[in-house]
Amino acid sequence: METVTLWRGVGYVTRFEVEKDFLDRYDVQQAGGQTILEYWIPAEDLDDLNRHIVGLIEVVREFR
Repeated sequence: METVTLWRGVGYVTRFEVEKDFLDRYDVQQAGGQTILEYWIPAEDLDDLNRHIVGLIEVVREFR
């Protein structure tokens, strides 16, 4: 899974793995173009998402 975070004018692309059983609760959504697929996880489920992250979170790219 990859995600983009904007914080104080700096953007980060991060990569991490999430347990399949957790992701199976959500449908994959198409955002923008046909190749942009993502999970839309509600804010109230973020603590649960964090508990299902496997391994380390890797910063793939930084934007300023």
